[in-house]
Amino acid sequence: MPYILGTDFRFKTELQYDGTLDANGVLKGNLYIKGYGDPTLGSPEMENSLPLAALLSTWVEAVKKAGIRQIDGKIVGDASYFKGGESGDTWQWYDLGNYYAAGIWGLNIHENYYYLHFQQVNQLGDTPPIAKIDPMLPNLYLIQRRCSPSEKGRWRPNAYHSIG
Repeated sequence: MPYILGTDFRFKTELQYDGTLDANGVLKGNLYIKGYGDPTLGSPEMENSLPLAALLSTWVEAVKKAGIRQIDGKIVGDASYFKGGESGDTWQWYDLGNYYAAGIWGLNIHENYYYLHFQQVNQLGDTPPIAKIDPMLPNLYLIQRRCSPSEKGRWRPNAYHSIG
């Protein structure tokens, strides 16, 4: 029987810091974004979710309210709440390229989207080279297996990740 969170359940995400905060508002330490598995954090797809820019502004205001004006350290995303796989055991491979298959992580933001920008090609059916990946992700390895459409129309590529 699946576990149901209920209508009053709310995920939490915490801003934490370590180190010392001096009288000038300089944090000599790290700022942590501690995730607890919220799949809607900064989501453009979900109702009642703050858009990414608004979410980041809220975090900036919270940091300022805590008296932090400068960080002499790192900003660390803490996704350690969940250990294990990025995909559910029963998820279908062909679903993994869709927005609703963002993965099971302690910290998710903006549905873990990244954007692929393609260069325009002269002929329908030619493979457009990837011009830009935003944001650039470490250890991201892409293999293009499709080309542009052979007829005029909308082309909507999907990106799939390997499992395991």
